[in-house]
Parts: sequence; C-alpha cells; structure tokens
Amino acid sequence: MKKNIKNEQDNILAPFSKTHNDSDGLPQKAIVFAPFLFGTATMATKWLLESIREINFKNSKIKITNKAQWQCLLEYLVLFLHLVDRKIWDTFSEEEVGVKLKSIEKLDKREIKEAMDTVKRKRNLFMDTLNINIEKGIIRLYKKAIDVEQFKNYFIQLYDERQKEYAIYEKFYPKKNEGAKNTLFWEFGKKIAKVFNLEMDIRIIVAVQVTIPSVLDKLNLKVLLSSIKKH
Repeated sequence: MKKNIKNEQDNILAPFSKTHNDSDGLPQKAIVFAPFLFGTATMATKWLLESIREINFKNSKIKITNKAQWQCLLEYLVLFLHLVDRKIWDTFSEEEVGVKLKSIEKLDKREIKEAMDTVKRKRNLFMDTLNINIEKGIIRLYKKAIDVEQFKNYFIQLYDERQKEYAIYEKFYPKKNEGAKNTLFWEFGKKIAKVFNLEMDIRIIVAVQVTIPSVLDKLNLKVLLSSIKKH
C-alpha cells in the first residue's frame, strides 16, 4: 500500500522534478501546482473553523455562515497565492541574478535589466497560469452554487487588491519585543476576523496565526516551490 502511495506521489510531482524538462515548462508546473494550493487554502479554512467552533463552545456565539466560510476560503487562497508569488520571485531572482554574480565580479546595467526582465517573464508566466487554473478549478467545483461571471470578476478584484496591500508588509511575523501591527499574518488575521464581524477579536486573529504555518508545513510547500527553480 505504501509503495502505491509513493508511486502516486511521484507521478503527481513529476512536473516539479529537477530533471523534468518538457516544452510546457513553467505553465505545466503551475497547472499541477494549482490543486495543491487550493488544498492548502481548504485545509486552512477547515482548521480555522474548527478553532472558532471551540471558541463558541466555551463562551461565545460567533456566527459561521456559508458566506463567511466561502469568504475565508477565498481570503486564504489569495494569501497563499501571494506567498507563492514572493517565493518564486526570490527563486527566479537568485537563479537569474544571484548565480551570475557568484561567477562574475559585477553585472552592468544592461545585464541586470535583461536578467530582471527574464525574472518578470518567468514570474508572470507561472502566476498567470496558476491563477487561471485555480479559477477554473473553483468554477468546476462550485458552478452550481455560484454566478460564474460574478465570481470571476470578484476573484480578480480580490487578488489585485490583496497583492497591492500585502506587498507593503515586509515581515510575516513581528520580531521579539516588536508590535504585530503591519506584519502580514497579523493584518491577514484582522481580515478574517472581520469576515465574522469581529475585526479586532484577538482570539480569531491568533487562531489564524496558528493555521498558516501549520498548513504550510503539513503540505510542505517550501519543497514544492523550491523545485520550480529548474524548468
């Protein structure tokens, strides 16, 4: 049984293999990566709702509506898309610029521009394909429950707004003795709390803080993302 599971995992992860090099390249990797990312957001939402139910069991009455669950899922999904975007930008920058700087003493302006143009092209290709396939997957799963065109417009708008905002936050968590304000996961936690009409409810914000690293570690996204380097 374990052998079959291992073989299945190998087949799924084949496009991420460092030796894999087909004509599809980055788009194919993004297509395969999309369900992993959606699964991450789904798991995070599930864990958060379980935490909120525990809070409710003790002494609170936080309403968990279908609308709130749906918004949580989309918020987590957009956050994880942002994290992927950061990671691949760093990965491609190291590949195109960092590696070259190790082999030569200095890059001139033209070489730097060419390298960064390549980084942008690769990043846009991967992220555009990833977004499109996540959108298609959601529509396929929920087409009977949503207005497809309305969802497409909302998802694009939500992604664009969150990308601009989250790019401002340099730190994920505060350092020791620092305030949490203007750190990515704290500000994200406030958004999730607001979904339940409790924007500054510290219990929800802390619960959100716990779900993010737990889910990312569970699905080992760092390993998956690092394997994008070779294409």
